[in-house]
Amino acid sequence: MALSYYEQKKLPTKGQTFPLRQGDGNYIASEELKRAVDIALLLDKPLLLTGLPGTGKTDFAFHVAQHFNLGEPLVFHTQTSSVANDLLYRYNSLAHFQYSRHNTNELKPSDIEEKFIDYEALGAAIRESAKGIKRVVLIDEIDKAPRDLSNDILDIVDNMRFRVPELQVKGNDDISKHQGSLDCKPLLILTSNSEKALPEPFLRRCLFFYIEQPKGEHLRNILKAKLDLKYKDPEWDVLIKAFEVVQQSVRGKKPATAELILWAWWLHQQGISPAMLADTAHMPEDKKALLRASFSILAKDNEDWLRLQTTEIKC
Repeated sequence: MALSYYEQKKLPTKGQTFPLRQGDGNYIASEELKRAVDIALLLDKPLLLTGLPGTGKTDFAFHVAQHFNLGEPLVFHTQTSSVANDLLYRYNSLAHFQYSRHNTNELKPSDIEEKFIDYEALGAAIRESAKGIKRVVLIDEIDKAPRDLSNDILDIVDNMRFRVPELQVKGNDDISKHQGSLDCKPLLILTSNSEKALPEPFLRRCLFFYIEQPKGEHLRNILKAKLDLKYKDPEWDVLIKAFEVVQQSVRGKKPATAELILWAWWLHQQGISPAMLADTAHMPEDKKALLRASFSILAKDNEDWLRLQTTEIKC
């Protein structure tokens, strides 16, 4: 019988919780996706990734940065209120004001920059490019942003420069200007869940790739890379087949690769083997209860959750 942390009033330890983290080095890219990156690098164009949530769009940026030894990707999480400057820098005006109230010494621009300016993903990448350093910049969920933001981003990348007006000094505003290297543009990866249409001028300036839900051998290889479970290929295939049955039963948001990875790991932790999934009719009742509970990982609304409670998984 699986231990109940709730009943024991006990939290799981680190070794008992799910170990996967972003950028773990085990991303298995399709051949088509690899070619899309080649094209983006050769043409020096941003790569727009779309696909169902959970198919690895965000993880891919971490993979590319690691694969090409470009350090950690610089990440910007888009919000509905985001403007272009948010990707470049943040100015802490309140802290600056409070400092000025309690200090009579006038700060130099370099002091203001050090104390009150934080450079964000794109701004940091432009600054580093001036030193000959190429970075990966991930702009996550670009479709959340106001319509003008997407084109503004590409204009900045095309010119590789921006200004910080808060650092401008009368007669000498050089410190407020940041000019990057056109020969060392960041690899810009943008993700979209297609919640709303992106502007056509923006789409024209990007390369596009739709990440399909992986299947067959590709999906099996992803599971084997992500999960340290000593299953043989036929056992992985049973898990995948069971997952496909669930996918077909779900009418709302379809579970994707990310949910499958979590589900496979959780089943293993609860002692539900692929052999049990292949013959649920003879599965012990306590394991059946755990299997039904596991559908919270796969179903994202009440109707689908209830439907899966009575779905017979046949592999």
